[in-house]
Amino acid sequence: MKNKVKYSKEFNKEARYIVSNYNARVKRAKAAGLKRVPEPVKLSELKALGRSSLNKQLNLLKSFNRNTSLKTVELAGGAITTKFQLQNIKTNLTGAKIYFASEVARREKRNLRFPSERLLLINTQEKEALLYKDIQSLSPEDFRSFVATIREYENYPAKRRAGYRGFLSEVDNVMQMLGYPEETINKLINKFNVLNPDQFFYAYDNSDLIARVYELADSPIYGELKLNTTDDDAIDLINTLMEEADDIIKDAIENVD
Repeated sequence: MKNKVKYSKEFNKEARYIVSNYNARVKRAKAAGLKRVPEPVKLSELKALGRSSLNKQLNLLKSFNRNTSLKTVELAGGAITTKFQLQNIKTNLTGAKIYFASEVARREKRNLRFPSERLLLINTQEKEALLYKDIQSLSPEDFRSFVATIREYENYPAKRRAGYRGFLSEVDNVMQMLGYPEETINKLINKFNVLNPDQFFYAYDNSDLIARVYELADSPIYGELKLNTTDDDAIDLINTLMEEADDIIKDAIENVD
């Protein structure tokens, strides 16, 4: 979704200082028992949203002052918030709109074979529509949903990384369970390791094979992995993945920066 951005040593040093200083002020505000204190942030997560968003966010963090930023504001629709939360919404609103528009388009392209996929599309469409409503007129309930939607946008890079790692872990575990040699497993995992999370999710959306491998096994219960199909079917699927991996990876790299 975004090009990988390189930052200078000077920029990184300044950004780390801003984030560290902000987190320290947040910690002191919480220790003082103040209400509606925002959460600490990680520089890596801010960077994942892109340079433009990062610069805006750093400026917002610099402005945080518990004596003014945490002052409550009552909106016309009855919702109660703080000056800082309103500023954070404005800082992230454009990026959130772009993100949810891309998510709607991504889900619309998928073969919606299962009711859960259709529900995910509808849910994403509702979130996108919510972002275009007048913040001031939102009811308290709608405002909470609005804030949660902005937070989902802020957290999506971490969520995608977790999903990508989960896929690689599942491939590793399933192949071990099926008795593949360690060298064969590592070779396949290393191929997919060249992708970034956005490229991987492009592959997931555009390859039924990736989705089928994702669904090969249930989450481990009491440390035991359970296949959702027969060993023979699982081996056939893994072998097909090994045969098509190069083409899947090449397609993802060529289509997603």
